[in-house]
Amino acid sequence: MKLAYVRTSKHDMPTTIARLTEAGSGNGWQLQKGVALPSGGMMYQVCKPDWVESIVRKNPQLIGLLPCSIAVFERDDKVIVAAGNAGLIGEVSNDPRMQELSAEGEIALRGLVNTAADVGDPKPVGVKLYSTHSCPYCRMEKAWLDSKKVDHSVVYVDDDEKEAHRLVERTGQMGVPVTEIEYDSGEPEFIVGFDKKRLESILVTTQPPN
Repeated sequence: MKLAYVRTSKHDMPTTIARLTEAGSGNGWQLQKGVALPSGGMMYQVCKPDWVESIVRKNPQLIGLLPCSIAVFERDDKVIVAAGNAGLIGEVSNDPRMQELSAEGEIALRGLVNTAADVGDPKPVGVKLYSTHSCPYCRMEKAWLDSKKVDHSVVYVDDDEKEAHRLVERTGQMGVPVTEIEYDSGEPEFIVGFDKKRLESILVTTQPPN
């Protein structure tokens, strides 16, 4: 699970900020006055009060995971829009209602970022499964990917020291399976363990039919 949702804008900084402030002033959003960043970008506090209240009334401990910030900034001569990932709330809760609220928040916030950046949702363009020859969960995931007809490659880290080192550098994980989802946006996502629910939400519902 990613900690943030990050997209590259099609527009310059002023236009992207204008699009964000316009989109963040309707449909239940409240966009607070921003803080200027040294690069000329902006950081805003943003929320849907009714959604936030539902979360904190249900479990006040989850306030630390509320994605209440959104930033517009420059990186490598590109304008970036980034927000926290509301889906993390559902990842740490076993309460079906909290998971439902988490999914709602994730969809809404992604939509706000997409509108500001003038882009659609990123599309998966490649799947890489990091495995070992002896890992039973890796074999289970490979069989599942095959059953869903998801094109993928398998990297056996016990045979490839370079790839094993890269995996630890990118994820901090020494265990497998780890699945790398490559997106058309250029920002990969690493999924630790055989997380069937997360994999299905990305690969099965968004994959075009063969």
